[in-house]
Formats: sequence, structure tokens, C-alpha cells
Amino acid sequence: MPLVSFALLVCDFIYFNALRDPEALVAVVAGLRRGSILVAFAGGILLFGERHGRQKLPAVVGVLVGIVLTVVG
Repeated sequence: MPLVSFALLVCDFIYFNALRDPEALVAVVAGLRRGSILVAFAGGILLFGERHGRQKLPAVVGVLVGIVLTVVG
């Protein structure tokens, strides 16, 4: 559990440092951060045999649509 907390802190640090850069494209940086949800979902199904993947799929599709709208808009 402490390793997960540490990884989360490091990811947030990198994310906020990326947003401090005046040339950073906020839509791209935010899309990459939200894209981690897709990786976690796929990893849960493929690596850990998630049994409730179909129930979670509409929420993941909603996140994916939001990422696309953020990057395109």
C-alpha cells in the first residue's frame, strides 16, 4: 500500500510540474492523466481477471469520450 501512495504522489508531482510549463498544452496533459484510467481498466481485466468489467464499461467509455472532447475541443 505505501508503494501505491508513493507512486500517486510522484505522478501528481509530474502532472503539476507539466502544468507549470507555459508552453504546455493543458488539454493534452489532462488527457494523458485521464488516460491512466483506461490503462488501469485494461490491466484489471487482462492481468487480474476483473469479473465486473461489463458493468464498468459505460463509465470507462464516458471517460474516453471526455478525453476525446477535451483534446479535440
